[in-house]
Amino acid sequence: MSHYRRDNASPVTSGEYAWRLSGTVNGVEDKGFGRVVARNAAPLFQSAVSGGDSAGGVTILETVLLSEDGNAFHYRCTQTRYRPNGVSHSWILACRIASLATGPVCLYQGPDGTLRALVPQGDNIAQYIFNGSTRWNIFTNISNTCGPACVFVPNPLDRKISLVVRHNDRLCLSMEEFKPNWTDLQPPPSSVAELPVALTRLFRGHRPQGNPMAIVSQSMIDPGYFSNPEAIVFHPCGTGWQDSWMVLHWTYLILTKEWIVSGVVLQAVDGLPM
Repeated sequence: MSHYRRDNASPVTSGEYAWRLSGTVNGVEDKGFGRVVARNAAPLFQSAVSGGDSAGGVTILETVLLSEDGNAFHYRCTQTRYRPNGVSHSWILACRIASLATGPVCLYQGPDGTLRALVPQGDNIAQYIFNGSTRWNIFTNISNTCGPACVFVPNPLDRKISLVVRHNDRLCLSMEEFKPNWTDLQPPPSSVAELPVALTRLFRGHRPQGNPMAIVSQSMIDPGYFSNPEAIVFHPCGTGWQDSWMVLHWTYLILTKEWIVSGVVLQAVDGLPM
């Protein structure tokens, strides 16, 4: 699994601002697990580390590789704010989150600063919490759901988190307030009303290995200025899972609490993303 980076000081993606290979996530063979062969990966997540340096703090890039045998491996890469060109990222395998995973893992950071993971496992999505060093602990199960899952914050002021999960072959929305002790979460079938009709029937009964939705929202830790959550969604153009897909850009309007289509990213693509 290759890691690429670019200097985002310019919208131009050529010359010194072009994407460059900066490291290999699973390039080093682990002493305990051996060579990890990745089937897919969680999107990169950047978590904050307290006590950063004077240059603006230290952050850690996080990802989870799902192996062919269903193991979810957590990889980390420490980085400072300024990284000269040509300096590679050094990834290390922190630990195994879980076995018997059936889809890509979703990483996010809770309001208490803990790193959390939603791991699809059979007919449930298990929520794990990282202890900050070498171990993940299972926290709760979101029963009767299938992965992959997606997390976003509709409005940081509301202190609520939305989980987009698969329930009865539909994409459903489960919204929960941040609480010190979460109980078992189960999105009711009526929760599909929270999403536009176009976003509730992406799967049509089949079980793709990819994630058809990615949402970016404001930080749950330090909201800063408030902007609308943005979603990139793969919409099927046919009736079979091997048909082409259209990629749309959706925006969630905080004031009116509704999703609208902002634009077309790609008119037609083959296959699903990892």
